[in-house]
Amino acid sequence: MNAIKSNSNLNSKQVYPLSLVYTRHQQAKVAATSGKRKVLRRANPEKIALPTLDGLVFEDIRNVVYLEAQGNYTYIHLTDDRKMLVCKTLREVEENIRTEIFVRVHRSYTINMNMLARYVKGKGGYVIMENGAMINVSAGRKKSFMEAVEMLF
Repeated sequence: MNAIKSNSNLNSKQVYPLSLVYTRHQQAKVAATSGKRKVLRRANPEKIALPTLDGLVFEDIRNVVYLEAQGNYTYIHLTDDRKMLVCKTLREVEENIRTEIFVRVHRSYTINMNMLARYVKGKGGYVIMENGAMINVSAGRKKSFMEAVEMLF
């Protein structure tokens, strides 16, 4: 546990615990000033907070079929055929999810491997998701996609 010592009496070795929120805030400040991104653990890894134009939407990660980049925005495609526009880049959404079941298969697409129905071979090939969506796998990302398939299945 993080703690700080009292400055007034160093010999007494009093230790004051810091709150988790304060600690994360300090870590984020250090990461921001150092230029490196510090990855912090989320309290609930099964859900993700998605910033939309109306506010935050909390969605179960298992309901996400795939992510689609649209410039500085990302479309989240869900199992119930909903499509949400999020005010974050694809990379930022991927960083918030932080799970091995999401794999980038194209510059504009990240898929949930648990929602994968079929892979069709080709130069890069393409995948068919459980909701029927067909997504190209780029030739440059085919190797990492196939490694993810071997690891997960």
